[in-house]
Amino acid sequence: LFYAMWLTVARDDDPFVCVPLQDVPEGYDVESAKKLVMDKIAYKPLSEIFLCKEAKDFLTLCGPDTMINTFVVNFKGNKDVAKCNKLQLALSDAMNIFVGSDSSRVPLMLMQSSFGAKAHGEGLLVFKKKLGLYLGEEDLNVMVNTCMNPWQSNESAFEIGDLLRNIVLNAMGRIEDEIVPHRFVHCDSKDSLGESNTIYLEYLTCSDILEHHYQASIKVQMSNSDKEMVKKYRLICKQNGQPVVFETVEGVHPKEGSLKLNLYDLLHRKGIEVRMRFFNDPAGNMI
Repeated sequence: LFYAMWLTVARDDDPFVCVPLQDVPEGYDVESAKKLVMDKIAYKPLSEIFLCKEAKDFLTLCGPDTMINTFVVNFKGNKDVAKCNKLQLALSDAMNIFVGSDSSRVPLMLMQSSFGAKAHGEGLLVFKKKLGLYLGEEDLNVMVNTCMNPWQSNESAFEIGDLLRNIVLNAMGRIEDEIVPHRFVHCDSKDSLGESNTIYLEYLTCSDILEHHYQASIKVQMSNSDKEMVKKYRLICKQNGQPVVFETVEGVHPKEGSLKLNLYDLLHRKGIEVRMRFFNDPAGNMI
């Protein structure tokens, strides 16, 4: 089931491909295998798959879920092994728990490994060709899925694929997005800044700009001085009939100083303090 899911997780119009290490079963090419999965396996209950001989035979040839599924996600049309490796590392960062991180913020966990060019020789070149990569001597980073449950629900396996797809799209943005400002609108009630130093902001999506193709809701923790500035800014916006909009300026790391970062790293990189300016404030104040 997991092999079938990894084989079809990328949609035809997605900007990425997902290629399992294992070849499709004998008697199928990639396209016919994908069609069978989407028509007779994907999201289907196991009771329905059990009644379909073609689907059962296909899954038998794929092997059990308790084997290790290895696959690589690549930018569609990308031939650069280094760029492909960066994507696997970005996926690994997004799908693993680190010291000090909140495990509830990690929707899916997968391992990342590497195929050494010297150790894997001709076999690695064959796999690189399947991925559309240059056939050089670079090592190749890979993703690894291990499932120890032999009674895995089919519907849940493909729901995991939906999670992975969103994670892949975000990871691609982390690598390719230009550094541009991002805007957030204050979405709390008017009395939300009582004793609390926390506000909630909603990301302003813009479909015309690639770097703004995101949706995010964030919780912002402020200092006491910043809180007073936000109160004054909200009053200015109310008097002018304008929304309370914040625009990102930079990230600040305690050791690295000021950093120009894309949206993913601004929100996810550990230890970063995000600076924002008051977008509708003529004085241009920042917090």
